[in-house]
Amino acid sequence: MQDGATISGTYNQLNTTNGTFTKDMISAPSITVSLTLSEDELDRIHEKMLDIDFFNYPTDFAINLPPSAIAAMITPSVNYYFRVANGSQVKELFWDDKIMNQDAQASKLRELIQLIKGIITSRDEYKTLPPASGGYL
Repeated sequence: MQDGATISGTYNQLNTTNGTFTKDMISAPSITVSLTLSEDELDRIHEKMLDIDFFNYPTDFAINLPPSAIAAMITPSVNYYFRVANGSQVKELFWDDKIMNQDAQASKLRELIQLIKGIITSRDEYKTLPPASGGYL
């Protein structure tokens, strides 16, 4: 991920190219702060991407269930958008994470998302942000 990435979840956005993080405040305007990840943090994310074969996920990722399957669904769901530039390779991935049924690719993608969220929330820049207020239906 040497060249940068934009990773969004619902309305939060990490942009490693610009060195910013935007926090969705829900009922108030979003707040953007400077947040530059260290080489170690970027390497950890990149390694996880390689471990889960992220670059071979489809652009529009979804959990495909057979027509007769019963699905456990989350409302409201979380939408993710990844745009990752690594050398000459650019990978985009869109995902509406609304189905909770077991799926290996979804579980691996959630692991990547949790890694990224953990890195962001551990940073002082994030910790100084006020809590969001309100909620989504």
